[in-house]
Amino acid sequence: MVSLPFGAAAAITFPAVGGTSLLVSDIVLLVMMVQLFFQRRWFSQTLGTVRPYRPGFWLLLCLIGAVVSAIFLPRLFVGQTEVFQVVRFEDRALPMLQPLQPSNSNVSQAFRLLLSASAFLVLATLYRLRPEPQHVVCAMAAALAVHATLGFADIASYALGMPDLLSVIRTSGYQMLDHQMLLGAKRMVGGFPEPSSFGYYTIGLFGFWLRYWVGDRSNVLAIICLLVVTVLVLRSTSSGTYAAVGAFMLIFLGLQLRHMHLDHLPPAQVRMLGAVAVLLPLFVGTAVLILNLVPAVGDYFDHVLFSKLSSSSGVERMSWNRQAFVNFWDTWTLGAGIGSVRGNGWLGATLGNIGLVGTLLFGAFLVAVIRARAVDPASQQALVVSALQYGCGAVFLQAMLTKTTPNLGTEFFAMAGLAVGIARGSELLGRPMRPVPFRPKLRAGMHGVSLNS
Repeated sequence: MVSLPFGAAAAITFPAVGGTSLLVSDIVLLVMMVQLFFQRRWFSQTLGTVRPYRPGFWLLLCLIGAVVSAIFLPRLFVGQTEVFQVVRFEDRALPMLQPLQPSNSNVSQAFRLLLSASAFLVLATLYRLRPEPQHVVCAMAAALAVHATLGFADIASYALGMPDLLSVIRTSGYQMLDHQMLLGAKRMVGGFPEPSSFGYYTIGLFGFWLRYWVGDRSNVLAIICLLVVTVLVLRSTSSGTYAAVGAFMLIFLGLQLRHMHLDHLPPAQVRMLGAVAVLLPLFVGTAVLILNLVPAVGDYFDHVLFSKLSSSSGVERMSWNRQAFVNFWDTWTLGAGIGSVRGNGWLGATLGNIGLVGTLLFGAFLVAVIRARAVDPASQQALVVSALQYGCGAVFLQAMLTKTTPNLGTEFFAMAGLAVGIARGSELLGRPMRPVPFRPKLRAGMHGVSLNS
């Protein structure tokens, strides 16, 4: 989890695999794979993670389908549809419509998806063996500390006149958009190549800590982490992150109210709900007044959020989505093969790349992850599993708005693996052991058969 904020730090680059870079988090995953290999009964434990109708089973089928699609579908439908592919011109990379044909993107995107999804398989297996939720809380807090440090160091480096201070950790082959300004303010990028990916990682931490704080309001660590991650979300300046946070908060509030029964609530919580009901309209009205009366604030949100769809960037991204659905129908709903289609939103990108079958398998995996539950609903394990699931949900909401590929990212698969592993591990630990039946051994002797006690 601590390695994930270094989203632009490449350790190794493979030109033969479409120029794919192994990030620091990928190296950590490979080390954890070796660690899993040295566990007792590692093969049977890994098979248990992908046993039929569990989350790992649906993910494994989806990965097999994605690899098959990358190999065969671009060749099957070559020239039969036009897709948006990134074309490089010297120091720039622009998406342009090109006839469908096999490319390095098919190999690199399939390889990238396998690497990211391995986080689920490794962590789900390891935490199935040792479902210790406090380790996860410490890991998420450490990840947030590193993420916040890199984010504020990025801002401070520009304020101090050293804009290339963090270039030492931006070594991947991605196009770096770390010098962007918005209304005179530096956009926070941290250890990522662009503000959008910074916000994409931040919203997962926000979902986790919000749910964890609601479940344990007296926890000082949860309060501090929630405040820090809220500042990072506001400072991300990503329109996709802002929209996803708004949708997430509405869904989160609805789910919390659904499980509340006023007759059984303590008086303190009843008073808190009453205060929220009174203060929420006041807060909305104050926000509207500020947007109308303070030009700087109004210009900021108008530029970042309200006018995003009508901007040139928004129009271009919507054209990617339209073309992705065209590719979906042109390929008889099979998809053009992972890495062939560029969309603006997870659903369009997934349908265009791996087709209807691949999307349904991915959807079955997501549903299975959300349905994972710890045995004791009042335990620390249940709270951490729920917080991880809310973190996955927050990431998925932004992916539905901004993701250009079916790959939801290593952060999503890591949190999903931890949630499923802890839930499954608590189920196995809470299951009573079956008594071993007594089977006496018969031993033949010279005077007949005797019972060996």
